[in-house]
Amino acid sequence: MNIGGQNSNAYDQTQTWSSGVSGAVAGSPYDATKMFDGNLTTYTDHVVQNSTITWTRTLTSVTSLRVYIHQGNSTGTVTTVGENGTQVDTISADFGPGWHNIALRGTINSITFARGGSGNPLSIYAVEVNGVMYVDNGVTPPNLPSIVNTGASVGTKQGFSIVRYTGTYSSQPTTLATVSHGLLQSPDFIISKSTNNTNDNGYWNVYHSSLNANQFLRLGSTAAAATISSGAGGDIAAHPTKTTFNTYYYSGSGNSGSDYISYIWHDVPGLQKFGSYTGVNSTNGPFLELGFRPAIIMFKNISSGSTGWVILDNKRNGFNGTGGNNILFPSTTDTENTTQYGDFLSNGWKFRINSSYVNSTDTFIYAAWAESPTVNLFGAQSNAR
Repeated sequence: MNIGGQNSNAYDQTQTWSSGVSGAVAGSPYDATKMFDGNLTTYTDHVVQNSTITWTRTLTSVTSLRVYIHQGNSTGTVTTVGENGTQVDTISADFGPGWHNIALRGTINSITFARGGSGNPLSIYAVEVNGVMYVDNGVTPPNLPSIVNTGASVGTKQGFSIVRYTGTYSSQPTTLATVSHGLLQSPDFIISKSTNNTNDNGYWNVYHSSLNANQFLRLGSTAAAATISSGAGGDIAAHPTKTTFNTYYYSGSGNSGSDYISYIWHDVPGLQKFGSYTGVNSTNGPFLELGFRPAIIMFKNISSGSTGWVILDNKRNGFNGTGGNNILFPSTTDTENTTQYGDFLSNGWKFRINSSYVNSTDTFIYAAWAESPTVNLFGAQSNAR
């Protein structure tokens, strides 16, 4: 995981990708080449209001597609055309800068970025296809990673790694530091903490793939999802790619020389799953289809700032029904609480409570791990429980 050691995996430089850009493109330093320089701090902009920029290129066998963009104070659109139809995504005002996922798959023919209204442009920083960022040939992109890992334990089959690194910033960054996570796909869940920097107030910072662009959570806090740009100190790991994740720092005293540890996961069918849902505020609550019987599951209301994290497991009370679940709250000093939150089922979790912690009309995220994986790590069916 040396500096630049992931460049060949992170970038596709087989073509001059910017040659396919057309439309109302502003001049330097916002020209078309900025979409394909591998730098997430430079971008292509529209030259006039209510205009479009189109990237025309035939991409085949696309399994994942996303663009790194920033929408100003009015809405914009991203329109993708491919063999499976046309998809129009509305980009809300003040989105990003962050990754926007495009659901269209297969063969892609074009992507059009439309600046709407009288607001700022819909700025385009990068295009990533199948986990690889497209960079013009002949361009020298930023080294990935930019920070050397000082320690790592990686399980690619398990979709889990632990990495350690040392911060490099002495003030708020103008570029984003990158750290290798060692996994084979983009992470869905990251928990990071400084091991020796007291300026972050002891926070465990959390990235979850269901959060909006630039949002993060803190494990020991009841706060709703917050934007990184308004972070109040501490290192925040976010914006992961197939090879690395970014680190941000927003404390005036700096984090240069501070050590950090990150615990990193991605979805593995039958083993672990990370997602979101909207509650229904009823004791006949939602069913979360996980594909396995969970051994441990965590929840957080990301809409409300008055409810903390919830952790349930099948060891402290391993049965459903009368007696309730034994619940822990990481954001408080309280002892465990016994309330019937729901049922552990063979293929997921069923809510049996209406609660602002897990099942009001708000939006929630979850992280779940299996009691016994339904598929073992070598691809065969596991034994029944």
